[in-house]
Amino acid sequence: MKPVHLKLAGLQSYREPQEIDFTMLCETGLFGIFGPTGSGKSTVLDAITLAMYGKVERATNGTQGIMNISENQLSVSFTFELLAAAGPKRYRVERRFKRVNEVSISNTVSRFIEISEEGEIVLADKLADVTRCVEDIIGLTITDFTRAVVLPQGKFAEFLALKGSDRRQMLQRLFHLEKYGDDLNIKLSRRLKETDVLLKEIAAEQQGLGDASESALREAEIVLDTARQFAEEQRVKRKEAEGQHDRQKHLRELMTERNGLLTKQFALNDNDHEIQQLEQLLKRSELAQRLLPFVTEYEQSVHMAAERKTQAEIAQAAQQTAQHKAQASTEAWEQIQQEMSEQEPKLLVRLDHLEQARTLEQECVQLKRETDDLFERQQQSKSNQAVLTEQYTHLKQQADKAVKRQAELKEALKLHEVRPEWRDQVYKADRLRQTLQNIARQHMQAQAELQATTEELAKLQSSASLQRESEQLIQEQSLKWLTDGQKLLGQLQSDQALLEELHEALIRESSRVRDLQREEELKHIAVRLAAQLVQGEPCPVCGSSTHAQPHANRDSSRMQEGEESRIAEALANVEQIIHQLNDLRVQYRHFILRWETMQQSLDIDASVQQGFVEAAAAHATMDALDAEQVLSNPGMGYTMFSSVKSAVEQLQQDGSRHDLKLHEMEQSVKQLRARMSELHRQNTALTADQQAKTQQRIQQERSVETLSAEMKVIEDQWLQELPLIRVEQLDEILVELKTKEEKLQDIQERLERSVPFIEETNDKLTRHQQQLNEVEKDMVLLSAQLEGKQQLAQEKQARLRQWIGEQGSALSVLNIIQSVQETLRTLRSKHQTLKSTNDQAQQVLQKSTQEAATAKQASVSAEERLAQATLVWEEQRRNSMFMDASEVRVACISEVDRQIHAEKIQSHRELQQKLVVQLQRLDEQLEGQTFTEEVWQACVQNLQMQLQQDEEAVRSKAKAERDVEELKRKAERWSVLEQNRVIQQSQIERLSQLQAVFRGNTFVEFIAEEQLMQVSRSASDRLSFLTKQRYALEVDSAGGFVIRDDANGGVRRPVSTLSGGETFLTSLALALALSAQIQLQGKYPLQFFFLDEGFGTLDPELLDTVITALEKLHLDRLTVGIISHVPELRARLARKLVVTPAQQSGEGSVISIETL
Repeated sequence: MKPVHLKLAGLQSYREPQEIDFTMLCETGLFGIFGPTGSGKSTVLDAITLAMYGKVERATNGTQGIMNISENQLSVSFTFELLAAAGPKRYRVERRFKRVNEVSISNTVSRFIEISEEGEIVLADKLADVTRCVEDIIGLTITDFTRAVVLPQGKFAEFLALKGSDRRQMLQRLFHLEKYGDDLNIKLSRRLKETDVLLKEIAAEQQGLGDASESALREAEIVLDTARQFAEEQRVKRKEAEGQHDRQKHLRELMTERNGLLTKQFALNDNDHEIQQLEQLLKRSELAQRLLPFVTEYEQSVHMAAERKTQAEIAQAAQQTAQHKAQASTEAWEQIQQEMSEQEPKLLVRLDHLEQARTLEQECVQLKRETDDLFERQQQSKSNQAVLTEQYTHLKQQADKAVKRQAELKEALKLHEVRPEWRDQVYKADRLRQTLQNIARQHMQAQAELQATTEELAKLQSSASLQRESEQLIQEQSLKWLTDGQKLLGQLQSDQALLEELHEALIRESSRVRDLQREEELKHIAVRLAAQLVQGEPCPVCGSSTHAQPHANRDSSRMQEGEESRIAEALANVEQIIHQLNDLRVQYRHFILRWETMQQSLDIDASVQQGFVEAAAAHATMDALDAEQVLSNPGMGYTMFSSVKSAVEQLQQDGSRHDLKLHEMEQSVKQLRARMSELHRQNTALTADQQAKTQQRIQQERSVETLSAEMKVIEDQWLQELPLIRVEQLDEILVELKTKEEKLQDIQERLERSVPFIEETNDKLTRHQQQLNEVEKDMVLLSAQLEGKQQLAQEKQARLRQWIGEQGSALSVLNIIQSVQETLRTLRSKHQTLKSTNDQAQQVLQKSTQEAATAKQASVSAEERLAQATLVWEEQRRNSMFMDASEVRVACISEVDRQIHAEKIQSHRELQQKLVVQLQRLDEQLEGQTFTEEVWQACVQNLQMQLQQDEEAVRSKAKAERDVEELKRKAERWSVLEQNRVIQQSQIERLSQLQAVFRGNTFVEFIAEEQLMQVSRSASDRLSFLTKQRYALEVDSAGGFVIRDDANGGVRRPVSTLSGGETFLTSLALALALSAQIQLQGKYPLQFFFLDEGFGTLDPELLDTVITALEKLHLDRLTVGIISHVPELRARLARKLVVTPAQQSGEGSVISIETL
């Protein structure tokens, strides 16, 4: 934590807004706040505390009397920075107060703001919320803040004087050790409860897995093998049906393709006449294309001859026009040439003279400017001379007055001296009284905390009583649930017993029917064998050639066939019912398992649960149905199967009702478990709170007794060491002493200020005398320079008038030059324009003459080409079928049309050939085979039937595979759950042992003692350095600090035996060690603290040692602020805040920054 900026107004002696920039002050790592007594140095610390926590530690009730008496508003704003691993975070705390009466104020605005690159975010805007937010972020209360960070007057040695228990409690807050106490116990209790719940869930899941034994797995694998064999047979049949279907499908596709090709062939033959006409059109077009170049040449020659003749006539007319224009242009050019040769030389001479005059004019202007500047400097020197003379006289008077006042102050200094012995006794009495007041305040606070803890403990006991009543109510509801579930369990067990008996009876019946089936099959085989025997031929079974009964009765054979059909039907019925019974057995076992899981999930005494189970079993025995009654008609009759089927249907309906009832009960049990779990968690938390509060009350009672004893010891010490000073007179004595010290300090400071003032005044007098001499010299020099410049300017003005004449003096030389240049530029421009016009006219004449000759020659060539083209065209026309050029152009068709006709003819011929080839290929593939729709439909139906049977076989195999996989998964899951159960059981044992170790507050006190030892070792090293190896700091068995006097053989004595300066050094070493180890909220390092007392008790040598040690803290990234009025300390520090006290005129205290 590092301060950045502080702004205050209306606080104690400050009226106007004052701002402090700590960034510059903290650069060297050490800075001081200096000012007269009562000027408001300590108020800077009060402003920081007020901004952070909304109150001042030394003020009554935190805020009474802190507002300036002449103000009605008070405002503070403190910006600080926390250095984290991710980068610095900056915050600002703002508070404003208004006056209520003479001493009381009320808060009007409180804001806690986070400052980031994106902008400002208000984290809290209420008085209590802002304070709580500050404590949460930096992790320090106002008490800890004033003991370890901002150490105001009277607080510096408080941590050193604390008793062991109070010091440990402070260390617990500073180093955030509470996480090893109640927080850790709560986490352990929560973890223990979660592990116990997890164990119960594992047991419930293991029971929910059902029968996952090896025998059940083997039965499922046998069923799977049977299903796989059947699926393989159906797959072979399906493939045969698919092969037959594919062959018929291929034949059908070939016949369909052949019929389509024949249809296309007939359509092509109908278009032959149109194709022949297209062929003739293409032949005539080819002949026309050969004559087309000759026609084109003839037509182009006619057109070109006419066009070239017209162009020759136009070129002849243009030549004559250009000749007239060229003659006029030549005459104008000759005239301007003569005018140019006459005027141009005269204008150039005039420009040369004017340029020289322009240079002279610029020199005259520069001389005028220099003359004006010298005149102004001369006047300024006269003014400075008068001011310096007046200031010199005033400074001389001040110097005489200051010397006289210094002599008066030296006389007054002798009248206000105070004996050092008396000052030490008074301040010691003040410290003892402050310590006594602090202990008394702590005693009252401890009594109030003890009373509050007692009331909170009573409330916790009342809450525990209500918790027990709620637990009793839930226990009664659980017993009521068991009573309601008794009848359901009896029904489930009764139905399950009936299912088992029916299953066993049907298994026996199935075996009996299968035996009958085998007997009937043997009889049927014997009859068939007897029907095939022939007298005299050997029997294939016994080998005998004599057969007593070679033929069986046909009626007996038909009766055997009817008996076999009846047996097969009975066996199918039995197997169907067995399958249904197996499903019901699994369902009812699952029902009972669900009921047992619900029963075990309720935390009810085992003996009570066992009584309900026995009652349910007795109820099941009374309500059980007799399976023999259902199977009262043994045999294969329809009556027996009808009664069994009715019983199975009744059980299925009961199963649906049981499932619905179990679902309702599961929801009820889930709600009961949730309520029980919540009550158990609350009970655990209440028990932990009661233990903590009981331990806290014991510690608070001890603290009250300890504080009472400390108050008695301090009162006895006062009577022994300060018998001449009474407590009620101490305030008057302090006021008198402070008044004398303030006057003495004021006189000393005024004397100190007078010495540099007199020296500075004498230095100013010397400097003013030197400045007067220099001003006189400058005036003489300026007068001489001014006179020379004026004379030179007059000479140059006369020469300028000679160059430009008297008439031109009214105009500037630059204007005259521009006028002459414009005349010359106009003459040259006109000359250049006429020359360009003449050149262009001659070029146009030459070009038109050439174009006329070229056009005439082109016309003659075009006439000759026309005669030659006419002769060639007439010869070609006589040898062709065309009469004129128009018939040739009509016969010609475009290349696109010709290509389209050719492609159409070629496509027609190729398609005819292709159809012939395809028909031959199809005839070869058919090989004379025929196709009928009836055969095709029969093939499709057979394939569909085989696909359905194969799909059914695959589903049966998939179901069997799923059953096997499910059993394997359950077995594996049970094994995993068992391993997890063993792990969680071991975890519960370890957590129980940890809970026993962390019970109470012993572990936190152990860590606090270790932290105190570490702080004391660091403080001892610093104290040893500060005292030149004389003193060391140790911790005794009771947790208090003792001093080891190494200069006297290592004798250990209480810290109360130290002198004022020694106490300051010890407290400083302890504060430095504590500040170096504090981490705000465990995340942010503490980068500064303030000291507000103690330096006046040190001799110069020891003061130098302390300041050197504090300056080295900058290497540890720690900044220290010192509040003092010791002159040696002020002269030593490079950065300091100087507080100017309030004035009698009404102005408040003022803060300023000084640097070396």
